[in-house]
Amino acid sequence: MQNFNGEPLAILCGTCIVRTMETQTYTFCEDTVSDLYKDAYGGRPGESFWIRWHESTDAEKQAEWNFLCLVLEQEQNRQELNHQRCIAQLEERITKIMECGARDRAMAIRWLDEAYETHGDINFLEWNLGVPYGYFKDCN
Repeated sequence: MQNFNGEPLAILCGTCIVRTMETQTYTFCEDTVSDLYKDAYGGRPGESFWIRWHESTDAEKQAEWNFLCLVLEQEQNRQELNHQRCIAQLEERITKIMECGARDRAMAIRWLDEAYETHGDINFLEWNLGVPYGYFKDCN
């Protein structure tokens, strides 16, 4: 694949840069394929994946790597959409809590902390609410 100027495209995937050129370049990484799989699917690959991986040619491994990069990109897009939806729901909820008597945003968040029994663990509260880690730090 090439861009409009005829230059090779580069796609950042994990810690490797995949380049498509006239000659075949293998950019899969034996050391990080398990990490890429986990990021794409949420768990480590099973035995059948490893059997298939070790029996594959370099070209087949590259095709699998490229596919995992595509799945990872789709998963990241899905997660971003989910985070945006959860943020909108949370902000609406914080507004309602403040209308019900919380003095300010910080108090509303403390009430959520109590309701979810996260005992002051703000990262756990963010996880429970489906918002990205660091969201409350960035919004206070």
